[in-house]
Amino acid sequence: MGPLGQALLENGFRRNPNLQIVAAFDVDPKVIGRSINRVKVRAFQPMPTLPEGVHSAIIAVPSAATEAVVKQLEAMGVDTILSFAPQIVNVKPTTTIRYVDLTSEVQTLLFTARWRHH
Repeated sequence: MGPLGQALLENGFRRNPNLQIVAAFDVDPKVIGRSINRVKVRAFQPMPTLPEGVHSAIIAVPSAATEAVVKQLEAMGVDTILSFAPQIVNVKPTTTIRYVDLTSEVQTLLFTARWRHH
């Protein structure tokens, strides 16, 4: 599990008790079976099952893996995805996906701060 995925699990959504991370997946055998913030990391292959009622996912995967992960999530019944990979992928018409590109966000922040101070 990469640093971003681990940070998401460790911090959860403390400011909103209605949001919680209930499942975590990885492909790294060294991480599978480990618990982070009371969430056990399970193998992503073969296709895992999600807890009942879960239809949303946050993914923090390398760009090259984004499309395959999104397709697998859709096959599992996920229809709302937040992706931290900037790789744009085609999704089903019934799936909503939002991308967060941290590099662009930091660049925008630094540009805005520099512009304001000049």
